[in-house]
Amino acid sequence: MTPRGNHLRALATFLTVTIAATFVLHGAIAALGLEFSLDLGQAAMHLYLIGLAMPAVAAVAMQRAGARLAFLRGSLLTPIRRSTLTAALLAQPLIIFLAWAMMAATGPYEAPRFNLSPGFALIAAGQIWVVLGEELGWRGFALPRLLEVMNARLATLALAAIWGLWHAPMFFVVGSLQAGASPWLFAASICAWASIHTALYLRERPSLLANLVFHAAANLALNLGLTNERLTPFLCAAYVFTGAATLFFLRRRAT
Repeated sequence: MTPRGNHLRALATFLTVTIAATFVLHGAIAALGLEFSLDLGQAAMHLYLIGLAMPAVAAVAMQRAGARLAFLRGSLLTPIRRSTLTAALLAQPLIIFLAWAMMAATGPYEAPRFNLSPGFALIAAGQIWVVLGEELGWRGFALPRLLEVMNARLATLALAAIWGLWHAPMFFVVGSLQAGASPWLFAASICAWASIHTALYLRERPSLLANLVFHAAANLALNLGLTNERLTPFLCAAYVFTGAATLFFLRRRAT
């Protein structure tokens, strides 16, 4: 089989296992009528956390036996530039700032105020599990192989679609963030985040540290109370602008 064929086969296996396993676990939450909560003693949270880990589990399992430790070391221990780390930390706050600036340009508005969401401390602590569970799979395994068979822009859009699909079961879980989210806002955010993730990965690969930091910082920034329903269309526009601008500057060729 050609190298391209090997990459496609590995991708197909990874995506089948990851999506199927998470659909079963997260779908079970909805099918059993369980309500999502941050209570670690609830079955819904157990199913949710295990489902989140599936991309990482599949990525590590699909490495050759002697390459698994090297994969983890390269992903988690390779140093990165301070400028990249700064960009990863500030990307989501700047997107939110852009959305507020857009709304301010339309007329009078009430200035945003910090208002930590309930369970913020648990959400913050849980980011370690969340970002490791997702990024080792999506950016550590899937993205490099997509870049071998298509250019960076197409790879980003393909992974954004897959990543969004992977989240789908949570839209049917009562009490989840996705259940109450605007589909347009979710789609715009996934595309923008995927674009930023690709840019960070191309700059620092094989390290995933910037991707881990960006993912956690984005999740936490959205739990600071700085967004509201009135901001939604402007936040959607800010995501579209950011995603399009980032895609524009991505290299055309697969690397």
